[in-house]
Amino acid sequence: MGSGLFLTRKKRLAGLAVGCMVLLLVLYVMAVRTSIGQLAGNAAIAGGESLTRPELEAGAQVLRWVTLSTLTVATVVITGVGLVRGGWPLAIGVLGAIGGANVATQVLKRLVFDRPALMGVDDPFGSHNSFPSGHATIVMSVVLALFMVLPESANVPLAIGGWAFVSLIGATMVEQGWHRPSDAIAGYLVATAAASVSSIFALWAARRWVSAEQEAYLFHDPSHKLQRWGLPGAVVLTVLGAAAFWIAATNRAWLDLTPQETETSFWLAVVFLAGSAAVLITAFLAALGGVDLAAPGILPGIIRPRKR
Repeated sequence: MGSGLFLTRKKRLAGLAVGCMVLLLVLYVMAVRTSIGQLAGNAAIAGGESLTRPELEAGAQVLRWVTLSTLTVATVVITGVGLVRGGWPLAIGVLGAIGGANVATQVLKRLVFDRPALMGVDDPFGSHNSFPSGHATIVMSVVLALFMVLPESANVPLAIGGWAFVSLIGATMVEQGWHRPSDAIAGYLVATAAASVSSIFALWAARRWVSAEQEAYLFHDPSHKLQRWGLPGAVVLTVLGAAAFWIAATNRAWLDLTPQETETSFWLAVVFLAGSAAVLITAFLAALGGVDLAAPGILPGIIRPRKR
């Protein structure tokens, strides 16, 4: 039974990782390599600038929390929790989920992707490549790593709180003019792919290093409804938000866009961002499918290799 469950989870997680990379490339082509995509992203930023100064300052305060220092602290704490609850397999998996995602984002942004000038006018928000967003990668990778180390009973509150924070960071980056919506979503995709691959490793290592009795702790029947209604609802929200955002932001030339049109583009982009974050968080939970990677009761020192 355990082997079949493991194979099913592995296929789900691998499929999610591959799907995220495919969507990343599709998003890059549509949002960065086309003039319409570039116009849509800039329209959302322009709409964010129309907000009042107190709103902008509140957004800036939120972004100040997301730094290399906070990432380091979060990584150390979450890795420590993983080590205590699941031993070295989970600790390494967490490091891969957080570290791998953030390294991959920097490599993609600096060495792989570029942003050609396609708008026909000087880009008011800079022509440098900002795809994917490092800040978006940080927050999503930390949230998904928490799913890996915490018990399944924490999934629902963590999903709601994590989704709210990830969505807030994405919207704030657009509002502040730091990133376009596609940059943030790309960061979410990279983080989800890294967490999926790392979860495969953690599950594989745990199965090899625990006893047959302890292996039963790895697989549980999901006790919540998040996977059943959360993913379809999030997909619908994302599709509707993306379609409305695309229509609102690209029906005019850049110089002809009115303040009302750019503000509408910003708020629709926020819906698109929130929907995308919800899809990826619920998809990751669905791929895990009731697996507790920490396997309660397995601690460093009592883990022994299984005899094959």
